[in-house]
Amino acid sequence: MATSIRATGDHGDLPELHRLIIDEGVDALSRWFVPSADLDIPTRFGRTPLMTAIAAKDLAKIEWLLRHGADPEKTDDYSGTALAFAVNHDFVPAIELLIRAGVDRGYTPKYPPKPLRSILPKQDLPMPEELRGAMSEEEWREMMRSGMEAIEKEELLIPVMPLIGDVQSLEALRLFLDAGDRLGDAPGDLKRQLLGIPEQDNFTATKEDFLRDWRPTFGETNPQRIESKFLRDMVLTGKSAYGARAFFTGDKTDDALSPVWCNARFGASLTELPDGRYVQIGGEHEDHYDPDFRIYNDVIVFDGRGGFEIYGYPKADFPPTDFHTATLVGDQIYVIGSLGYPDSRKPGMTPVFRFDTVTWRVTRVATSGAMPGWIYKHLAVYDAVSNAIRVWGGKVQEPTDRHETNRSSFLFDFKTFVWRSG
Repeated sequence: MATSIRATGDHGDLPELHRLIIDEGVDALSRWFVPSADLDIPTRFGRTPLMTAIAAKDLAKIEWLLRHGADPEKTDDYSGTALAFAVNHDFVPAIELLIRAGVDRGYTPKYPPKPLRSILPKQDLPMPEELRGAMSEEEWREMMRSGMEAIEKEELLIPVMPLIGDVQSLEALRLFLDAGDRLGDAPGDLKRQLLGIPEQDNFTATKEDFLRDWRPTFGETNPQRIESKFLRDMVLTGKSAYGARAFFTGDKTDDALSPVWCNARFGASLTELPDGRYVQIGGEHEDHYDPDFRIYNDVIVFDGRGGFEIYGYPKADFPPTDFHTATLVGDQIYVIGSLGYPDSRKPGMTPVFRFDTVTWRVTRVATSGAMPGWIYKHLAVYDAVSNAIRVWGGKVQEPTDRHETNRSSFLFDFKTFVWRSG
């Protein structure tokens, strides 16, 4: 049994190890430790000792815990990991240490996600003040009751998302990028900082500019350089399609002016070039039920100093794409996979396109071999050992239209255009 060392703080019913981490030094942990000690003993809300050390921003204790066998993949009651804790506290040294240790970054958790019901309140929540007058107390209680029943019936789990989406600093962001995460999944404000996009709150384009260029279009040549004051303002301001339409017309819901071209997107890729430029490809705005929903096939090349160029492409040469990967090999960017519009999906096939970073011409790549299938939200990285692009994770749409988790790894040989298991 571990030697008892009294912690000086008043921390209620925290387990002794947690109290030692908060109040004592590493030497006290070493005196407390015996081989049978539980280094993952949780608090009432499932917080592990590693999480407590991260909250204290004590790297020496984090290293001690890992060195003595603490499990960095353990989750709290909210399915959060030690890395998630480090990201939320923006403790960069811990983020670096955990990523170097190879922990999951929000893609393939070691432990199954906790059921959503486990974090639901055990008693009725009061009705928000802003809903009073819109519904009665009885209606509110019935809505809450039916919602709880639905969660119980469906056995919903707490969603696990890529942790790069929660990073709070450029330093932390670069650690995830170096590990192979998608820059397109990073928070918008950090992406703007990284791309060097200057702050611009208001439009400089005129209403005439808007009425001429609001509609998303495909390029007529491969590529076609697009010059538009309105499109430039949409990139610089980060405005939504809804916001642009309201600003220029005063009508927020005019379906005749939908969808409006917009650069506030999900599922776009961002690839860094050796000269400091960044290449954004495709992405989508809003969800399928929204009048401004659109999946794009354009390319925006940022120079990293506030300047950028927009290129369009014929749909036949490069269809709308989202949730793909874009991997730089030499002076070529290989775009692999996509979710895309439902009628464009070909289960069993994996779309591959290649961009020339000198001319910006795109070429469809015909491939063969053991390809992943219609894959999206995956990861890809150049593998120097095999001189190929490694693809793993994400989802695959099956011929039955079911969307399954991809649990395999694949290698794409960009010289022979042949896929193989990896």
